[in-house]
Amino acid sequence: MGQNDGYPKEPTSRNNTPMRKLEPNGTEYPDSMGKQPYKIAMIRHEKWRDQSELEGYTFDPDSSDGWCVEFTSHRVAMLKKFTDGTSPLFIIGITNYERVHDERLDLAYDMLQTGKRVPLIGGWIEDKEHIDISYPIDHGVSETEIQRLRAHYAQEALLVIYSENDAEYVYENKREKVPIRGT
Repeated sequence: MGQNDGYPKEPTSRNNTPMRKLEPNGTEYPDSMGKQPYKIAMIRHEKWRDQSELEGYTFDPDSSDGWCVEFTSHRVAMLKKFTDGTSPLFIIGITNYERVHDERLDLAYDMLQTGKRVPLIGGWIEDKEHIDISYPIDHGVSETEIQRLRAHYAQEALLVIYSENDAEYVYENKREKVPIRGT
């Protein structure tokens, strides 16, 4: 980002457009984030995935970057990209499918864009390869809201990154630290 692209941006009359990517407290992501159409996002994702050795990841279609929260440098990169530097980062999954690209993923991706959210693509292996659509939130989320979102999207857990050394999965009745595998 350039010198004048400070994040979070405060809403003003000049940037108060329907395409803003809003956070719960009204701040917004830069206009360039979350703009890739689903088909282009999936092409970028496939190209990245074919070259990546990560088994569990979050992928950003805008930058073609992918991260695994088990690596501290990946946590730092995600916090730098998606937070104001002081707040934890929540990754909220909204789908949960075996590795199939179908209209449900397309609809979920488009729903996030229409709802002024930055769509991300996640993948993991649990018996079979899975793919999901998710979005980041970096502040203004209570424990009650975390549990509501988890239940609403039928997710087993949500991811919270607090710092390079602290991340956890939030389940209905417990929290589980994400192990660190490397830097």
